[in-house]
Amino acid sequence: MHDEPDFLKDCVITEVSDDYENFEMVLKRTKHLAASRGIKASETTVAEALQRAIAEGFVSAYILSPNPPHSTKVEYRTDQLYALWYYVTPHGKSAAKGIQELSEES
Repeated sequence: MHDEPDFLKDCVITEVSDDYENFEMVLKRTKHLAASRGIKASETTVAEALQRAIAEGFVSAYILSPNPPHSTKVEYRTDQLYALWYYVTPHGKSAAKGIQELSEES
């Protein structure tokens, strides 16, 4: 089994692999999936997993707008954690496991 930080990073990558997600949704879904595995995930541990995923090139941060351009890639800043949206990179897309696989991983 992966250690908890790697599992949380895998969860984050998978959560943002199909659509742009804000941190609130990533946090909610990651905590739920982690709890199903007996892992206690907090805002801090999920934020750290997101930061690792970004630093390792699996996820990018964006500002979304109703006007073109609808998404603009930006540099991740911790003080903007809840203001930004997150989406998987091509590298992350190939690493995304899928929720079913994550929940069955042992």
